[in-house]
Amino acid sequence: MAVSSANVRLPRAGPAATPATGPLEQLNIMIELLGFISHLITLYVYVIFASVILSWLMGFGVVNPYNPTVRAIHQALQAVTEPLLRPIRRILPDMGAIDISPIVLLLACQFVQVVVIPNIAKAL
Repeated sequence: MAVSSANVRLPRAGPAATPATGPLEQLNIMIELLGFISHLITLYVYVIFASVILSWLMGFGVVNPYNPTVRAIHQALQAVTEPLLRPIRRILPDMGAIDISPIVLLLACQFVQVVVIPNIAKAL
């Protein structure tokens, strides 16, 4: 049996298609979004720790940096952490072989999680 396009009705987009959300539901959505952002920051903290530990292991010769798997993991961690560490490194003075930019980034992440997100949640 053939179906013609005249007989098929698609749901309309717009206000009639979306369920009504009240202010309490919107508040709950924002609280859940802030909780999700907090979990993402926690995950990013773990990625920072993994990047630092892997760089130490490679620096001390515990892990072979020429191993393709290790190199791929290192490049993936660097791709995730470097966009936020690079500006911090530009601001901090040169301290030789000591890189404290991950510590500064970890402190910034903690500040956002402990101070900024709860205050945004209170303001809602």
